[in-house]
Amino acid sequence: MNKPLPLRLAMLNAMAGGDLEASMRLQAKWGIRDLDLKDSLFGKRIEDLDEKTAQTIASLANELGQHVCCFSSTFFSNKVESYGPKEIKETLDILRQMLLAARILKPTFIRLIASSTANLEQQRAELHSKGAGLDALFAGYREAIDLIADAGFQATIENECHGCIMITPEDVELFMARLDRPGRVNFTWDVQNMWQMGTFPTLEIYKRLKPLIGYYHVKGGHAGDDGRTLTWKATLEDASWPVLDITRQVLADGISPVICINPSHGADNPKYSMDRAVERDIAFLRTNLA
Repeated sequence: MNKPLPLRLAMLNAMAGGDLEASMRLQAKWGIRDLDLKDSLFGKRIEDLDEKTAQTIASLANELGQHVCCFSSTFFSNKVESYGPKEIKETLDILRQMLLAARILKPTFIRLIASSTANLEQQRAELHSKGAGLDALFAGYREAIDLIADAGFQATIENECHGCIMITPEDVELFMARLDRPGRVNFTWDVQNMWQMGTFPTLEIYKRLKPLIGYYHVKGGHAGDDGRTLTWKATLEDASWPVLDITRQVLADGISPVICINPSHGADNPKYSMDRAVERDIAFLRTNLA
């Protein structure tokens, strides 16, 4: 049984500004010691990060007492239908180069994305029937996971919100089982992304996903008139889903070493102010969970 964990927070680096050094210093001011790096990395995306730039980031992180918890790559985020042998080889070649930078920054996780599709019903049917139409994609995932694991890192796969083939907990279970890489890859549950795809977050949903989760992403968001459909941007304090109940259980179960705050999706609504949203989300979680 996992031990309960203290509250440690991260955020996508650009949420604290597009200048990386300024972002890292602001995060340090906010008490953020775990860095989730995605883009705006001295003009580079994480996929393009070179060893020289990685060393610059490592020196700054050392000065500020920070650690890189995740390389939030977007590998495999394109449409399922676009991944033939050529595209998979190109993806893996870029990943190999990125791993050179990872050896310097030593992230806990390297994120991959669950692919989207223009034919959601068809591709989910392939997933559920173990159809051959997804064989090439999953072979690519396995090779990427093995490259990451053999380099000494933990691969994690995140659900996305536009055409993602992970809509339900069952989809996630089937996806992870088809990868056939136990211990080498876990699931990053982005709560709002799954909600946006149609599965409202509950403790029951969390408990089903729990055996697969290794990293946990939170966004606010508020439902429309039906009380279930994600409609409006909102902070965690104003969110419609049970943020504190689920996050408290995640900490108690000790399954995600860091809780990563992401920006809310949804339409603007003056009823739910997003002014200083990041600072308010940090304060909300710390006030109620630290």
